[in-house]
Amino acid sequence: MAFFSVIIPVYNVEKYLSKCLDSVTSQIFADIEIICVNDGSTDGSLSVLEKYAQKDNRIRVINKENQGVSAARNDGIEASSGEFIMFLDADDMYLPQTCEYVYEKIKQDNPDIVCFGHSNSVKLVEKLARRKDKAKLGNIIANQVFIWNKAFRKTFLTESGIKFPVGVKTAEDIVFCCLCYFCNPKYSYIPKSLYLYTAKRENSATNQSAYCIENDMNAYRVITESDLYKFSNKSVRLLITNHFLSGSVNYWNSLSVKEYKEKYLNDIEEFLALVKNQFSFVDCFRINRFRKLLVIIYRNKLTRYFNKNKINL
Repeated sequence: MAFFSVIIPVYNVEKYLSKCLDSVTSQIFADIEIICVNDGSTDGSLSVLEKYAQKDNRIRVINKENQGVSAARNDGIEASSGEFIMFLDADDMYLPQTCEYVYEKIKQDNPDIVCFGHSNSVKLVEKLARRKDKAKLGNIIANQVFIWNKAFRKTFLTESGIKFPVGVKTAEDIVFCCLCYFCNPKYSYIPKSLYLYTAKRENSATNQSAYCIENDMNAYRVITESDLYKFSNKSVRLLITNHFLSGSVNYWNSLSVKEYKEKYLNDIEEFLALVKNQFSFVDCFRINRFRKLLVIIYRNKLTRYFNKNKINL
């Protein structure tokens, strides 16, 4: 049994996969198993995996029909034997000392979750490391909702029944991290950048599509239907809601495909209605992104009214 199980979901990433696998197999801390879940790739990804598995017996390849990244990661968790689980995206990389630093932190603090930095988050992790009270840990939800810059104790996940929401196409990592937070884990922090994140790649799931806001809204529904969410502190629920809505603000502000505009507006309106069912009128206006999206809706309604009635502003 390895100490770390590194789970890598793979879908049409032939161009990036070798560098990713090289970064894991060359870790200074070598007591790891590498579980690669090929989620029905149609390019040469499977061939790359099989080639690496022949060279390194720590690599296990699970080949399956395409069911999405959540199902792939769940399969990886189920197949894992490590004491701690780490998630690596197939187009990203670890630094050579990533697992070594995480191992040393685990032995020092005995946490349930270790959080480490990437290029844009080191200052935040340093701040969190200095402030470990419950209130400050809420910042994890606002700023540290990624799964790939953490190591999770496997027994914490299995005993808490935490899995990725199958069918949720984006923001599944936010759902996962929030569910972890609700179960009151012990966190530790490494204020170093240990993860090399690829901001954008061809065919990335985060690239703009007509369903960006709709997908985030579906993920938010999963969270709000959870008993863990319903019984959490209201300030935490407001924080989570603000984070989910921030994606809609960003999608709207970066809108480049005019055909998506009406769908985005309709989805934003539906999203706000969903939030209004969760909170009082006053609490809704405490949510910064709620106010911003409300302005977007009314500004566009006024613009349509003026255009329809040929009123010049």
